[in-house]
Formats: sequence, C-alpha cells, structure tokens
Amino acid sequence: MISYYFDEHVPGAVVRQLKLRGIDVILAQQEGPRGRPDDVLIARATQLGRVFVTQDAKALPIVFRMQAQARPFSGFVLAEQSRVNIGILVRDLELMALVYDPSDMANRIELLPL
Repeated sequence: MISYYFDEHVPGAVVRQLKLRGIDVILAQQEGPRGRPDDVLIARATQLGRVFVTQDAKALPIVFRMQAQARPFSGFVLAEQSRVNIGILVRDLELMALVYDPSDMANRIELLPL
C-alpha cells in the first residue's frame, strides 16, 4: 500500500474522504507554509517515501526533468482540476493506494483520471 503527500492544490474533501477509507495522507501545509516550491515538496515526499499528489500541472516538468536525469522520486500523481472531479479523484487515489506498493510508484508519473 502506498501513502500520499498532498500539496495545497488538492481539495480538503479529497483528503477527508481518503482518510475515512483508511488511506495514509499527509498535507504539505501541515509541515510548513503554503506556497513552497514544487521541487521542495517533491523532495520532501521522496524523503518520507510518499507519492506526491497535486492538481497543479506546473509541477509536471519538474518530475519529467528528474526522470531524464535519473534522479529518484517516490512517485508523482497529477490530477488536473479540469479533467477530474472529487469523486473520481478519491476513487482513483484509493484504488492506487490499495493496489500499488511503494516500489511500483518509484520514479513513476500517473495522470488522473485512470
């Protein structure tokens, strides 16, 4: 089972629903101020062994660059707000958490909806 590290762009309703389902989630804003750079948040998620989740497409080039440079990260999920609603986002993140192991998500990029 994987655990998640959410940035400030993921709605609170998603966090609440996943926690109700027993999915392990940490919010970036629990650890520091809002507005920290995505590369800092991705590094922190990796340090914690958690998959980074955002709805901000501006983070995508960072993980593409990390892949190209063979720099490890714990996994990355992008769920663009225009493409996925809260119900689908909760469903897909729950499914991923239950099906994948951390090694499955290492250095992997997932775009939601599945």
